[in-house]
Amino acid sequence: MNEKVLCIEGVLYVLVVCVGGGLGNQMFQYAFYKALCKQYPDTQVTMDIYNVFDEDLHNGYELGRVFNLNPERTFTSHGAVGFLV
Repeated sequence: MNEKVLCIEGVLYVLVVCVGGGLGNQMFQYAFYKALCKQYPDTQVTMDIYNVFDEDLHNGYELGRVFNLNPERTFTSHGAVGFLV
């Protein structure tokens, strides 16, 4: 496996930021994602945007519409997940 992982006391981690809510929440979550990327440059950090595609409460995934931040790849065992990498 060629993925970058965070190792703490022998346990390997991939950091995932789950995105949800409206545009304000998504902007905060994206800022948090960028901060994690900066804090852990040797670790794979991804954004899980699966939940916002089916969200009727808000306008769905707004980062793509407003800021042109679109997922580059999609995969997961439980459905389609967009990762910003």
